[in-house]
Amino acid sequence: LMADRRYTDSRKDEQKRGLSIKATPISLLLQTSTEKHYLCNLIDTPGHVAFSDEVTAALRLADGVLFVVDVVEGLMANGERLIQHAVQQGLT
Repeated sequence: LMADRRYTDSRKDEQKRGLSIKATPISLLLQTSTEKHYLCNLIDTPGHVAFSDEVTAALRLADGVLFVVDVVEGLMANGERLIQHAVQQGLT
């Protein structure tokens, strides 16, 4: 099943618990229809408040933010705090 695939949660404890514990970088090489290429570096960070230090460290490296919210759990208090932090850092 596709739901069982967790490409960025490579640690055994992350796989077992079904959540991210450490930030994981991903690089995507994207190509346009005109054959131009773009390198997009992403950092998958934990969403749980107990691991917010991982997210804060990742925000220091970022040029921008794509904030993804779990549709089942919805936006949690920690998510709101992280959005505020990203805006304060000028990451739009």
